[in-house]
Amino acid sequence: MSRFTRIIAVFLLAVGAPFPAAVRGNDAKYTMEYYRAGAAARAEGLGNANAAASLDVTAVYWNPAGLAWMPGLQLHGMHAERFAGAVNVDFLAAGMPFGEKTALAVGLYRMGVDGIPVTRLTDPALPLGAWITDADGNLRLNVPYAERSVDDQELTLAVTISARRSDRMSLGVTLKTIHKSVDRYSAWGMGFDIGFFWRSPRGVQVGAVLKDATATPVVWREGRTEWVRPRLRFGACLPFSIGPLRLTPVSDFEFGLDGIGNAASFHSGSMDGEWHGGLEVGVRDRVALRIGHNVDRITAGAGMRFSVFHVDYSFSRQNDLGNCHRLSTTMTWDRDKFLRF
Repeated sequence: MSRFTRIIAVFLLAVGAPFPAAVRGNDAKYTMEYYRAGAAARAEGLGNANAAASLDVTAVYWNPAGLAWMPGLQLHGMHAERFAGAVNVDFLAAGMPFGEKTALAVGLYRMGVDGIPVTRLTDPALPLGAWITDADGNLRLNVPYAERSVDDQELTLAVTISARRSDRMSLGVTLKTIHKSVDRYSAWGMGFDIGFFWRSPRGVQVGAVLKDATATPVVWREGRTEWVRPRLRFGACLPFSIGPLRLTPVSDFEFGLDGIGNAASFHSGSMDGEWHGGLEVGVRDRVALRIGHNVDRITAGAGMRFSVFHVDYSFSRQNDLGNCHRLSTTMTWDRDKFLRF
């Protein structure tokens, strides 16, 4: 057993004990819903089918095993506006290879709703809509007013280590620290993901990631503990070329026991499943167009590469909640050149 494998095995044994308590109950199926929104505009353009296609620093979010194939030192930043700008999502990541087979990365993911009004009735002792007399003697309706505003913020700090086990296979693990806060309420949690990646001799890429592998506890300051159940995602992609075009079809299947019902692509009892898929068409590694299917909606996107910069944009629409936009950029440097600089 290699040193890397021993480290992962000891880590799994150390943090795996709480899992039986989680499956007995006291769980909350939407506790980590914010973290399932996705990261990187390229991924959303492909319908968030990225378990086997993320071989860069964004693997800190998608599949820790993909990080081992990162081409060099990378920095990534993303900003997204969901639901017609009501919700802001930001993702920052930095990663670097160590030696020929190992890589380390850190990522920070934030979803926030800022300036939420907290209202109260003009006269709390009277019912809504009652007539009251104000301090100036004027007759007016007893209606709510904004007393103050608060922010809803959900953060995840992730640290990923990944190593190649051969020229075709890699493993990885991500440790996540979670912080949630709204007004005077706050919570902390810690969990981890484990990932696998393999490339066949014919170029088929296969990835699998177990999110919240032994269930993740999120403990509120007020005393309530919510358990996030594991979710398993499988993905595959097959990049191939036709003349100057580089085509990459991707597909992911995700399974969980959250019981989210009709919010998933298919469900049975407490089990639910989702399908994600997409196609990227690139021209000489400079320009790319993308289209995808993310559970219940169509996504689209485009990307361009300029020297060390790679800029991506994506768009998706929900009829009830409005449009979602993502813009991200990735900077890549050869590690040795960067260190010499």
